Amino acid sequence: TKMLVGFFYKRKLIASSGLQNLDKNKISVGILIFDKRFLNKKISHFFIGHVCIFTYKFLKKKLFYAGFNKNNLRSIMSYEKIGFKTYFKRKEIIFKKTSITKIKSKL
Repeated sequence: TKMLVGFFYKRKLIASSGLQNLDKNKISVGILIFDKRFLNKKISHFFIGHVCIFTYKFLKKKLFYAGFNKNNLRSIMSYEKIGFKTYFKRKEIIFKKTSITKIKSKL
């Protein structure tokens, strides 16, 4: 399964989240905010959390994963805010994971 979820404000696309299966129960999730008015508003974690909840409700996925360049501190902090924890590091890349239970408890 590959999925792209769009976030709209006043009928304008402001952000998107891409998801793809890693296996039967695990899914990789990423986010991109491209409307500059919504940058630095501390809402990335809200988008990420809600796309994970959407995915759980409709696809029954319970485990979520993401990878980051170690210098991408804003993204790392957004994911950590909703319960993502580091499980592996490889050179410049940090891998994090969480569960739907942790996400729901943080939102």
